[in-house]
Amino acid sequence: MQQANYENVLPLLASKEIDDSRVDCVFRCPVSGDTYSAAGNMVRSAEIQSNAASSVKRGIKNELSYAMGRIMRGMFGYNPLSNMAARAAGDAIRNVKTHAAYTEEDQQQAVVQAFNKVSHKFAWDAKKHAWVSASALQETQTEFEKKLARASFNNRFDSEVMARILVEMSQVDGAMSDEEKDMLADFLPPDLSLNSLLAQPPLSQAELMETGAGPVRENMLMLAWAMLFADYEVDPAEVAFLEKLANHMKISDGQANTLKNLALEFIVMQLFEQIGAGSMSRDEVFGKAVAMGMDRLQAERLEVRFRKARG
Repeated sequence: MQQANYENVLPLLASKEIDDSRVDCVFRCPVSGDTYSAAGNMVRSAEIQSNAASSVKRGIKNELSYAMGRIMRGMFGYNPLSNMAARAAGDAIRNVKTHAAYTEEDQQQAVVQAFNKVSHKFAWDAKKHAWVSASALQETQTEFEKKLARASFNNRFDSEVMARILVEMSQVDGAMSDEEKDMLADFLPPDLSLNSLLAQPPLSQAELMETGAGPVRENMLMLAWAMLFADYEVDPAEVAFLEKLANHMKISDGQANTLKNLALEFIVMQLFEQIGAGSMSRDEVFGKAVAMGMDRLQAERLEVRFRKARG
């Protein structure tokens, strides 16, 4: 999945206003005309490199992590890069009394941070080599992405339950790994800290049944399956956890299987992106797809759909 940088975001920038360290931006799709507003915070390059570079590296360490993080942040309505920059800016304000002028590079970073807040509203058009509104590029979206777009988490309770599902799933086979902690911490909103979630008791069926019915509940299960497949492996304990979860949510076996397959298709689609990037061979992608439970013919058909969508 294409990552945002100043060069590929700039064509979307309809306006930019600077207020002290804050950069207010308006991004406009050149195809649909859809506009989205967001703000980024400037942080002097030396400070953000010394205080936060390792956090950024963990958050976008590979394309699949970026893809999953982008999807999750779209559902939670939160972006960790902008939050990190805001914290760093706050630290600078508290600790430095004399401020040097912000550089052009600092402004550019703030613009990208602002775009990341609304990046789930856009999709990368591989034919045009440009960002366009997701609504203008439906043909490149997987059914997984289209389904998520139709029902996000609109209240804190649903967001918290989703976060607790992911935390509980990560612990079913023992202690949560550092890598799992990093991934979860990267997209959880500030009011849902990982430590507070780890202290919560297991979700009850009553809590699960109080989540948004229908599409919202289905998206919770589908996202959990995507996180499971994001390791390229299928952990039997995690599979059993999600099957029990579907039962407690009153999602039928047939629908639960459909949601599982949509999540798997999304992950394999991200793997096909790696072929073009040169980081994975075609045989490696098919090997991982089959290992995760997709038969070879289904994987080959998915590859054809990927080529058709990308032109």
